[in-house]
Amino acid sequence: MLTFFRYKAANLAALYALFSVAQSFAELPPALQIPDSHNQVIILKDSGIEPNPLRMKLSDSIVFVLNDSKDSLATVVFDFGKKQMHCSGSNLEVGDDGTIRSKRPFGPRDFASTCFHEKGEYKLTVYGLKARPSGLVSTIFVE
Repeated sequence: MLTFFRYKAANLAALYALFSVAQSFAELPPALQIPDSHNQVIILKDSGIEPNPLRMKLSDSIVFVLNDSKDSLATVVFDFGKKQMHCSGSNLEVGDDGTIRSKRPFGPRDFASTCFHEKGEYKLTVYGLKARPSGLVSTIFVE
């Protein structure tokens, strides 16, 4: 959780809004509450991607990709194949080819996020990290 406090003020405001919505659901009567969700974080470091691979439950849904490198500008490509794509953060765009990709590189302490609404295997490619500027590949398993 401490990692989130290093984000830019604008990004903190966005995260706060997400957590505020979740908190408002916690005040609902038990019959109306949504299930617990533990959104996932992929951390981009100069040395690579952590965790690699990422295993998550379908109920986790949202993945934040945090650039925790010293000074790398990263871009990401999520390959959804033929699976449905429902959402992406403001720095990502949905392509006609089954991918969600960065509109522009994002720097240290910035993040991108997307949702996964189907079980399966998703390929993530990250460009721009010092470990391999030509691209590192990871896999997200949604169970």
